[in-house]
Amino acid sequence: MLITEPEKTKEIIGAISKYEKISSNLISIIQTHISRVFITPGFVYKQKKPVNFRFVDYSSLEKRKFFARKELSLNRRTCSGIYLDLVELRQKNEDIFIGFKGGALKDVFVRMRHVDGERFLNNILDSFNKNDVKNYKFNKLDVLKRVARRIYLFHKNAKSSKRISSFGKTEVYRENWEDNLLSVKKLVSGFKDFNEAEWVNEAKSAAGVDVNSLAGILEYMEKSYDEFLQSRLFNEFVNFRIKNGFIKDLHGDLRMEHVAVIDEGRINGVCLMDCVEFNEKFRNQDLYLDIAFLLMDFEFNGFFYESVLFFNYYKGFFNYKSDIEEYEKYEPFIIPFFKTYRSIVRTKISFLSNRFKEGLQHLNLALFYIEFLKKPVVILNIGLSGSGKTILSDLLANYFYSQNIKSDRLRQEMFGFTDKIFKYGRNASKMVYDNMFQEGVKRFNEGKNVIFDATFLKREHREKFIDYFKKKDCHFIIIYSKIYGDKEKVILRRLEKRKEGGQKISGLKKGTDDVGGKFEKEYSEADISVYLNQKRVFEEPEPQFKNLSSFQNQKDAANISFITVDASLELNERFNYVFEKISGIKAL
Repeated sequence: MLITEPEKTKEIIGAISKYEKISSNLISIIQTHISRVFITPGFVYKQKKPVNFRFVDYSSLEKRKFFARKELSLNRRTCSGIYLDLVELRQKNEDIFIGFKGGALKDVFVRMRHVDGERFLNNILDSFNKNDVKNYKFNKLDVLKRVARRIYLFHKNAKSSKRISSFGKTEVYRENWEDNLLSVKKLVSGFKDFNEAEWVNEAKSAAGVDVNSLAGILEYMEKSYDEFLQSRLFNEFVNFRIKNGFIKDLHGDLRMEHVAVIDEGRINGVCLMDCVEFNEKFRNQDLYLDIAFLLMDFEFNGFFYESVLFFNYYKGFFNYKSDIEEYEKYEPFIIPFFKTYRSIVRTKISFLSNRFKEGLQHLNLALFYIEFLKKPVVILNIGLSGSGKTILSDLLANYFYSQNIKSDRLRQEMFGFTDKIFKYGRNASKMVYDNMFQEGVKRFNEGKNVIFDATFLKREHREKFIDYFKKKDCHFIIIYSKIYGDKEKVILRRLEKRKEGGQKISGLKKGTDDVGGKFEKEYSEADISVYLNQKRVFEEPEPQFKNLSSFQNQKDAANISFITVDASLELNERFNYVFEKISGIKAL
């Protein structure tokens, strides 16, 4: 009889304890929907469960042995020295033991070296939220760069062939999508039958998801995804990628908990663990689809800032002309599309593991990607000089592939190096805002996302933009970077630093504000004196948007969000907070 039942767990622990000559109290267990992992101080033993889902079949001992060998060989590509060997679980009479002869073979384990939990990327990033970064052993940006380079090298050298390329065809995308969505639909329809109370309670606590609307949400997503699969844009992208060899034998499950920084001093010290061995159609795929899993996982855990930086680091290692430039025009559609698919995969896995709230949050994230893929984004970014609104706009533009229209740039182009009193005066400001509006409307009507970056000191400066875009079918987001009185000293220090060269977003390319992850140079000449003058005449936007819900009642009105963010926070905190409000995704 196969040794996987709960009552046999103690005997397996006993076998491992005897094999390693350690106390059984030192052994812990982690379970997933398809495996059971026994962890000792020195090693990890991974056992495959005898399951048969639509996407994985471990139902027989022979199949588990086959896939265990496959797991060992595949993961050694990116984890040298971690994946050690296979060990056998045997039984002789009543004695269950680990060995290679004697008794009957009952199961096999993949044996790995134990990696400390603090070395995994999810725990590294979490630590920066809990500890003083300066005192921590890792530097966040260095970690992101090293991981990006490790994945780049793996992707660059991964195997490709005519057969592997066939997995990049549109029909394979369709098959994978339909399989995952069908599984989610079946799981959702069956929840109430076996665990209604727990299911409903978990569903109510999942941000942004109405359990009573789940069937409609899934139908909407199915229709949206199907439309994109049929689009000329997607099929053009797919054909280019197949032709140019971007479909390779990759990882298939790139998530933070599968990335370990074992030796931060070496590129090969970054280990990419636990790739998909059980189904090659989930591993043979486009480079962007592989990396999209990690981007989605960053964002699911509230690390939108880290996601943007990481993706730019990753792309920066490629030859821009041959590997990136031709495909950048597809990114605004392809990347959200791939992240949607990855979110649905994790929805299915969470539901299979009875983690209902987590599954619903993944579904909510998938809906967020779909919504922002289908409608243009318009952002009105408000804040006094020194509030950090411009660098926030740069990062938002990078994420949304937005056109970024900056009052400082237009002011410089229109008035050059004229006197500051005139340049920042009422008449000049009106001309600047009129030009911003005209340029933004033009770009919006071309189907582009738009960000308006300005102080918007007066209510009248904002009303023209609001009156126009609140009637448009778009996601209209108003962000106010607020300077609280007790934190003004942070802003004053920031303005002083501007004289020394300004703030940079590490990892993003300098250049124009065109689509493609670039950002502009610092145009603002505002110093402390300008800030104090602005402060004196500033009309707070919060009262203006107090009754924002009234906008929602208008026919064909935009989906309007008003977000107040503390301007004194660090950039990553502000950016992640904005996306927490936009997406409904909170760091777990």
